[in-house]
Amino acid sequence: WIPQTSGTTNDLLGVAFRSAANGVAVGAHGTLLVTTIGGTSWGSKAAGTTGSLNAVDFVAPATAVVVADAGAVRRSTDSGATWASVSTGSSVPLRAVDLLTPSSGLVMGDGGKCWAVSASSTWPAISLTASFSFTGISLRSSTLGWACGKGGLIIKTVDGITWTRLTTGTTADLAAVSFANDTTGWAVGADGVILRSTNAGSSWNRQGATIGVDLFAVKAVSISTVYAVGEGGAVYKTTNGGTLWKQQPTGVITN
Repeated sequence: WIPQTSGTTNDLLGVAFRSAANGVAVGAHGTLLVTTIGGTSWGSKAAGTTGSLNAVDFVAPATAVVVADAGAVRRSTDSGATWASVSTGSSVPLRAVDLLTPSSGLVMGDGGKCWAVSASSTWPAISLTASFSFTGISLRSSTLGWACGKGGLIIKTVDGITWTRLTTGTTADLAAVSFANDTTGWAVGADGVILRSTNAGSSWNRQGATIGVDLFAVKAVSISTVYAVGEGGAVYKTTNGGTLWKQQPTGVITN
């Protein structure tokens, strides 16, 4: 891992790349950074808010969506060069975003709030029965997806409308979920919790028993290769579907 110069000392909470060159990073105090050269340097953009920017997603050809505190959403359709506000009609903190295409996906936040991404400047709310705070989303299509949150919560949709709570076997707060395909995925969270499902979420098994730090994000590259990151600069990687997780040397001690 090679350190990159971000140009800010503010906490960074999310990063997304649509290509090897184009990326967006977001964080505290309205921090919005854009790179077009693979992270070698980053330029600061005006977010239009001083609140925390909590998550970002970035899809080809050039659309990025940032979600923030107080129901704020910012969208760019030119790879981060300019940003416009999207109305959710809400003031709850937004914690997670997952884009399928530039005009489809989901945004979720506190109080079980959820919105459908569209091409318009106002996004429709989706009614969910759960009132939990959602922290992560993993969509496979417009009809199949999962979301996670506090208290061991994972919910699933198979029609893009109704959501069902799954049995996870944990009460730990979950921070992120990522599915490699329609059946195999992982969720991570507090106290080193790593959960894996191979049946689309019908059941979950604990992995990484020796990991004790809080984990904040997970990315399933394939059903074999998965990364999880967390407290104290911890980066863990598996190449065998989670049978063995190895900590990666990062040279940093920050979360």
